[in-house]
Amino acid sequence: MASSESGSDPVDAPDKLKSRAYADPAVRRGMQIGLGLMAVIAGAVFLWYTAQVLLVFFASIFLAVFFSGLGRLLQKHTRFTYPACVAFALIGLLQLVVIVGLIVGPAVAAQ
Repeated sequence: MASSESGSDPVDAPDKLKSRAYADPAVRRGMQIGLGLMAVIAGAVFLWYTAQVLLVFFASIFLAVFFSGLGRLLQKHTRFTYPACVAFALIGLLQLVVIVGLIVGPAVAAQ
């Protein structure tokens, strides 16, 4: 009966081949490059599918900064509190959009 330490047992042969193959530096480097490339591709696919969500997210940040700055400007020149100034800025911009829509809307609809 042959012992498993001598290496003559055919059941242990695939395990020894696996351990030698993964210990080879070229195989390890290839695996690292392959996994890195797969991670980059997966990240690109993730960004592709979430692009619309990211655009909405960045647009909301842009609008928040815009209204914050407008609120600070109004607060500096008036006696109102900051939340009231931000509310005035929002209402004023909404009124501006409605007025422009009423002026330009019929001309665009006629075309």
